[in-house]
Amino acid sequence: MSQHEILKFDLNKTYNLTLSFDSPQEYDGKFGKSIMYGAKMNRGEEIRFYASKGLHEEIQLQGLKKDDELEVQKVQPGDFPYFIVNGKSKHLEGTSTDNDLNEDMAEIVKIATAPDTIQFDQAWITRIETLESVVETLAKRLNEDEKIPF
Repeated sequence: MSQHEILKFDLNKTYNLTLSFDSPQEYDGKFGKSIMYGAKMNRGEEIRFYASKGLHEEIQLQGLKKDDELEVQKVQPGDFPYFIVNGKSKHLEGTSTDNDLNEDMAEIVKIATAPDTIQFDQAWITRIETLESVVETLAKRLNEDEKIPF
Protein backbone atom coordinates (compact mmCIF):
# COMPACT_ATOMS: atom_id res chain seq x y z
CA MET A 1 0.00 0.00 0.00
CA SER A 2 1.21 3.46 -0.76
CA GLN A 3 1.36 6.16 1.91
CA HIS A 4 -2.08 7.20 3.23
CA GLU A 5 -3.99 4.82 1.00
CA ILE A 6 -7.64 4.30 1.88
CA LEU A 7 -8.17 0.81 3.27
CA LYS A 8 -11.37 -1.00 2.37
CA PHE A 9 -12.09 -4.03 4.52
CA ASP A 10 -12.63 -7.29 2.65
CA LEU A 11 -14.91 -9.98 4.06
CA ASN A 12 -13.28 -12.68 6.18
CA LYS A 13 -9.85 -11.05 6.14
CA THR A 14 -7.99 -10.00 9.31
CA TYR A 15 -6.31 -6.60 9.48
CA ASN A 16 -3.75 -5.80 12.18
CA LEU A 17 -3.63 -2.03 12.69
CA THR A 18 -2.22 0.54 15.10
CA LEU A 19 -4.25 3.74 15.51
CA SER A 20 -2.39 6.93 14.57
CA PHE A 21 -4.62 9.42 16.40
CA ASP A 22 -6.67 9.61 19.62
CA SER A 23 -9.86 10.52 17.77
CA PRO A 24 -11.12 10.04 14.22
CA GLN A 25 -11.87 12.90 11.88
CA GLU A 26 -15.57 13.43 11.20
CA TYR A 27 -16.95 14.95 8.02
CA ASP A 28 -20.45 15.90 6.92
CA GLY A 29 -20.79 14.88 3.31
CA LYS A 30 -23.58 14.55 0.81
CA PHE A 31 -24.24 10.99 2.04
CA GLY A 32 -24.21 11.88 5.73
CA LYS A 33 -21.54 11.76 8.40
CA SER A 34 -18.23 10.07 7.53
CA ILE A 35 -15.76 8.93 10.19
CA MET A 36 -12.14 8.55 9.11
CA TYR A 37 -9.39 6.93 11.18
CA GLY A 38 -5.65 7.07 10.61
CA ALA A 39 -3.66 3.92 11.26
CA LYS A 40 -0.54 1.96 10.46
CA MET A 41 -0.56 -1.52 9.00
CA ASN A 42 1.58 -4.20 10.61
CA ARG A 43 4.55 -3.32 8.38
CA GLY A 44 4.33 0.40 9.17
CA GLU A 45 2.41 1.61 6.10
CA GLU A 46 0.27 4.65 6.89
CA ILE A 47 -3.35 4.15 5.86
CA ARG A 48 -6.75 5.73 6.41
CA PHE A 49 -10.07 3.96 6.70
CA TYR A 50 -13.65 5.10 6.82
CA ALA A 51 -15.45 3.40 9.67
CA SER A 52 -19.04 2.27 9.43
CA LYS A 53 -21.26 3.17 12.36
CA GLY A 54 -20.80 -0.31 13.84
CA LEU A 55 -17.01 -0.32 13.47
CA HIS A 56 -16.75 3.19 14.96
CA GLU A 57 -18.97 2.20 17.91
CA GLU A 58 -16.86 -0.89 18.64
CA ILE A 59 -13.60 1.10 18.55
CA GLN A 60 -15.10 3.72 20.89
CA LEU A 61 -16.64 1.10 23.19
CA GLN A 62 -13.23 -0.47 23.67
CA GLY A 63 -11.70 2.97 24.34
CA LEU A 64 -9.01 2.56 21.68
CA LYS A 65 -6.68 5.55 21.22
CA LYS A 66 -3.43 6.52 19.48
CA ASP A 67 -0.83 3.70 19.46
CA ASP A 68 -3.41 1.08 20.48
CA GLU A 69 -3.31 -2.06 18.39
CA LEU A 70 -6.46 -3.54 16.95
CA GLU A 71 -7.33 -6.59 14.97
CA VAL A 72 -10.26 -5.93 12.64
CA GLN A 73 -12.33 -8.52 10.82
CA LYS A 74 -15.33 -7.96 8.60
CA VAL A 75 -17.66 -10.96 8.64
CA GLN A 76 -21.06 -11.79 7.21
CA PRO A 77 -22.53 -14.95 8.72
CA GLY A 78 -26.09 -13.80 7.90
CA ASP A 79 -27.75 -11.18 5.75
CA PHE A 80 -25.64 -8.23 6.90
CA PRO A 81 -21.90 -7.79 7.46
CA TYR A 82 -20.46 -6.56 10.74
CA PHE A 83 -17.04 -5.94 12.28
CA ILE A 84 -15.18 -7.78 15.01
CA VAL A 85 -12.53 -5.69 16.78
CA ASN A 86 -10.00 -7.47 19.00
CA GLY A 87 -12.32 -10.47 19.10
CA LYS A 88 -15.29 -8.42 20.33
CA SER A 89 -18.51 -7.29 18.72
CA LYS A 90 -22.00 -6.48 19.93
CA HIS A 91 -23.10 -9.22 17.53
CA LEU A 92 -21.13 -11.93 19.34
CA GLU A 93 -22.29 -13.66 22.50
CA GLY A 94 -20.09 -13.24 25.55
CA THR A 95 -18.24 -10.12 24.44
CA SER A 96 -17.81 -6.95 26.46
CA THR A 97 -21.19 -5.53 25.47
CA ASP A 98 -23.14 -8.47 26.94
CA ASN A 99 -21.03 -8.60 30.09
CA ASP A 100 -21.31 -4.84 30.67
CA LEU A 101 -25.09 -5.04 30.27
CA ASN A 102 -25.37 -7.86 32.79
CA GLU A 103 -23.11 -6.02 35.26
CA ASP A 104 -25.14 -2.83 34.82
CA MET A 105 -28.42 -4.67 35.45
CA ALA A 106 -26.99 -6.33 38.56
CA GLU A 107 -25.79 -2.95 39.89
CA ILE A 108 -29.22 -1.36 39.30
CA VAL A 109 -30.94 -4.18 41.19
CA LYS A 110 -28.38 -3.91 44.02
CA ILE A 111 -28.91 -0.16 44.41
CA ALA A 112 -32.68 -0.36 44.09
CA THR A 113 -33.00 -3.08 46.69
CA ALA A 114 -30.46 -1.87 49.26
CA PRO A 115 -32.43 -1.99 52.54
CA ASP A 116 -30.39 0.65 54.36
CA THR A 117 -30.83 3.45 51.83
CA ILE A 118 -34.61 3.97 51.91
CA GLN A 119 -37.38 2.84 54.21
CA PHE A 120 -39.96 0.85 52.25
CA ASP A 121 -43.40 -0.36 53.23
CA GLN A 122 -44.51 -3.86 52.22
CA ALA A 123 -46.17 -2.68 48.99
CA TRP A 124 -42.88 -1.22 47.76
CA ILE A 125 -40.95 -4.35 48.74
CA THR A 126 -43.40 -6.48 46.75
CA ARG A 127 -43.03 -4.21 43.71
CA ILE A 128 -39.25 -4.37 43.92
CA GLU A 129 -39.26 -8.14 44.20
CA THR A 130 -41.49 -8.30 41.12
CA LEU A 131 -39.08 -6.03 39.23
CA GLU A 132 -36.13 -8.19 40.29
CA SER A 133 -37.92 -11.23 38.89
CA VAL A 134 -38.57 -9.46 35.57
CA VAL A 135 -34.94 -8.31 35.32
CA GLU A 136 -33.68 -11.85 36.01
CA THR A 137 -35.98 -13.24 33.33
CA LEU A 138 -34.82 -10.63 30.80
CA ALA A 139 -31.17 -11.31 31.64
CA LYS A 140 -31.70 -15.04 31.05
CA ARG A 141 -33.44 -14.33 27.76
CA LEU A 142 -30.57 -12.05 26.72
CA ASN A 143 -28.05 -14.78 27.53
CA GLU A 144 -30.13 -17.30 25.58
CA ASP A 145 -29.84 -15.03 22.53
CA GLU A 146 -33.55 -14.16 22.51
CA LYS A 147 -34.72 -10.66 21.81
CA ILE A 148 -35.99 -8.51 24.66
CA PRO A 149 -39.57 -7.46 23.78
CA PHE A 150 -39.01 -3.68 23.93
